[in-house]
Amino acid sequence: QVTFLIGYYHFLLSRCYGPIIIVRQTPDPMILPEEYQGQEPYDECVKFICEKFDEAAKQLPALRTGAQANEFGLATSVAAKAMKAKMLLYAASPLFNGNSKFYSDFKDKKGNTLMPLSYDASKWAKAESAFKEAIDAAEAAGYHLYTKGDCKLNKNGYPSDPHVRALRYTITDYTAEDEKAGANPEVIWADARSEGYYGIQNKSIPFINGGWGWNGVAPTIAMLNRFYTKNGLPIDQDKTFDYANRWKPIEVDEAHKSEAYPGRQTLKFNLDREPRYYAWVAFQDGYYEIMSASNNGAYSDDKDYKLTSDNTHGQLVCNFILGGNCSRGVDANSKRTSNYSPTGFLNKKFINPDLIKSKTGADYTSTPWPLIRLADLYLGYAECLVETGKLETARTYLDKVRTRAGLPSVEEAWEKFGKEPSKPTTQEGLRDIVRNERMNEFYLENQNFWDMRRWLLAERYFNVKAQGLNIDAKNIQELGQVKDVIFERKFQAPMNYLLPIPTADINRNDQVVQTPGY
Repeated sequence: QVTFLIGYYHFLLSRCYGPIIIVRQTPDPMILPEEYQGQEPYDECVKFICEKFDEAAKQLPALRTGAQANEFGLATSVAAKAMKAKMLLYAASPLFNGNSKFYSDFKDKKGNTLMPLSYDASKWAKAESAFKEAIDAAEAAGYHLYTKGDCKLNKNGYPSDPHVRALRYTITDYTAEDEKAGANPEVIWADARSEGYYGIQNKSIPFINGGWGWNGVAPTIAMLNRFYTKNGLPIDQDKTFDYANRWKPIEVDEAHKSEAYPGRQTLKFNLDREPRYYAWVAFQDGYYEIMSASNNGAYSDDKDYKLTSDNTHGQLVCNFILGGNCSRGVDANSKRTSNYSPTGFLNKKFINPDLIKSKTGADYTSTPWPLIRLADLYLGYAECLVETGKLETARTYLDKVRTRAGLPSVEEAWEKFGKEPSKPTTQEGLRDIVRNERMNEFYLENQNFWDMRRWLLAERYFNVKAQGLNIDAKNIQELGQVKDVIFERKFQAPMNYLLPIPTADINRNDQVVQTPGY
């Protein structure tokens, strides 16, 4: 366990700073300042981290189940193999693999180059091999993608669509009873600590006046654009999706009754989307599946809240127009300055539909945060296969994740509905598709922040103002106006691709050099 954590903490540091100080032994507290260590070349850091994960994998159990269930959250040999694969994936990626444009002058105090300046294609092959080893180990231990068959019958009946329901429970259900599945059959390693009152759950749910619902975690338009249509394609690439009129109001018809009540109006943008969109995103006249306590219920007084007669499940129809249950305030003269959605959408991921909310009190569930799950291994493997030219196998592992999400295969989707039918058959096209799949699948899981950097795409996406809907709208026509979100966002390249070392550490250790640009 300690060996694993040494590797893991070095991994976290390297992900932030690239080349780091490698701590190979317990430091001597009496060491003289002139003997302090400086950073070591990035490739040496990667080698050390992988060696630690290899060493740990030989000693750790493959699972934490049965009598060891109370140890959930501790490392396993499968987690060690998975983290090694992740480290090698970062090392092969454009930010770290031959990035001479950014790091040709990144040297230590002795003049040694700290980042590899020449592209090495073999790094993708190493990562590919590591992912395959991790996948084989995970599947042998009984891990599998969480599907509708894993949802227990006694769970909340909402969401009613089986794919949407399974996706909603994928990272909130830790009650698996299968000896070979662990606490969750997909989550390989998780942070099992409780998040507390001010975590993502209470910050995501619809507003509770004077209570514990803050209505604030709001996906941006850019994030929502990435989610596919029901045909498994980006909304601007699906020939059947009315992209030009996506912000126009439309009546929610019978075909979409599982996402909103018939007869109500939403925006075209919210209809004919993939199951992950409906599982993880709350939108105008869409459902927010959540329990409201039968006594002193947080939402039970709302005319748009529905609780089943047996009190087993409930759902709120969201209204982001001023005066609505998810809006910024009751009218234009009483808008809240905090605890509101700045984009006109809310997050539902990580929110267990069984969460029971009262008007007062700090209700939340202790849901472990997934650090790595099997879908991450499948998509990481697919990314490596694209770079090594094995496109057919890459599509196979990509489709495993798409099938679980209720989508057609990538080739079928593009061939039948895509504006560029051949896109999945080319390396460049499939690379773009795999990256978009990661952004969808790991929405709000702390992956995109790092993926955009290692792909060298961060300046394109992070150096623009975030956008949302018109949250000051008094009707649905006004709601469909796309606005810039007021909060500042800025990304400076190449500086922000790596993080700055704190000035106190630079002053404390004369051997440490600052990250380029700071």
